[in-house]
Amino acid sequence: MKRPNLIFGLTITVMISILLSLHLYKSNSSTLEDFDIINARIIKIASTNSHDIVFYDDHAARYYITNDIENELNLDSLNVKVLNKTVTLRLEKLFLGTSNSITQLAIDDKIIFTKHPSKRKTEGIK
Repeated sequence: MKRPNLIFGLTITVMISILLSLHLYKSNSSTLEDFDIINARIIKIASTNSHDIVFYDDHAARYYITNDIENELNLDSLNVKVLNKTVTLRLEKLFLGTSNSITQLAIDDKIIFTKHPSKRKTEGIK
């Protein structure tokens, strides 16, 4: 490998490592400024093959919750609580815009879902 190609490759690798480190640091020390908070009327809820839960609003936007084992969310209970209601979504701001991944879902100030373990404890969420 030629020396300029090696230097270029190493530079790109270091830059990616720094960006990933900053993102991980930022996600562990999030503040309200790191999120967009929106209100959306949910008209459809679906589950994907990977068990993610997708929420569709009345403006054709889609938002999702990555349904890992800890969430203990299921489609039936979400349909009862959320379908055809206006919810408040907290979405993480990213470098290139706002993510569609839901970090917190609430109805009338009652938190239905949150990714933050400290909030789960204080709000009584399992």
